[in-house]
Amino acid sequence: TLASNEAARKSAASIFESAGTREGYCLVLGHGSQELIFELAQQDGLRVVVVDPDQAAANSLRLALRAAGVGAAKVTVIASDPAKVELPPYLASIAVVREMPPDDQPRAALIAKVFAALRPFGGFASLPIRGQDGAKALAPLMASPDSAGIAWKPAGDTMLLWRAGPLPGSGDWTHEHADAANTRVSKDSLVKAPLGLLWFGGTSNEAILPRHGHGPQPQVCNGRLFIEGMDLIRAMDIYTGSVLWE
Repeated sequence: TLASNEAARKSAASIFESAGTREGYCLVLGHGSQELIFELAQQDGLRVVVVDPDQAAANSLRLALRAAGVGAAKVTVIASDPAKVELPPYLASIAVVREMPPDDQPRAALIAKVFAALRPFGGFASLPIRGQDGAKALAPLMASPDSAGIAWKPAGDTMLLWRAGPLPGSGDWTHEHADAANTRVSKDSLVKAPLGLLWFGGTSNEAILPRHGHGPQPQVCNGRLFIEGMDLIRAMDIYTGSVLWE
């Protein structure tokens, strides 16, 4: 079993209540307590990615997780500086930052990095910044074109940050032929060449009807892809490829 304590349970419960979810990818950035990470790992639908700048602490956490029978498919531990690690965009449903740089510019850069990694339609981050310090640290991001959908509020010793709504210029595909008018034209103006992979692998498409056999068109709405199989309907997160329900 994983060790925990009352403080970790309260902290995790507060994070889940603010985030409004216990599923998806959870980033934990900075050196923090093993107990909180263990508590986050208890959630069935949550995959945790820890970025700890302390190599010894990262190794200690790996050993503790291994002893508890928790593999890297559930909790991945990366020994690196959170300010330097490259995070995939739109990955995290939840991000917990344990430490912030003391200087203004590195602090603003880390906040921008965390926000870029939040999933549209409600990705949430908890940052260890108080009151006016939070507003000051957030100002560079608020002034940038990358701040669309940003929402935040202070909460005691932390600042709570969300990416609300869709990405600007993104579009849905809600009917077999794009929309109710059967235009077969996407209104998405965000995605342009050159293209790259956002995610790969994951759940097999074996149960899904093949497009070359004129199977149903996958449809997209509010960051979710819906597709029909022979005996099922599946919903997936378009930003991570995770199956939401089936």
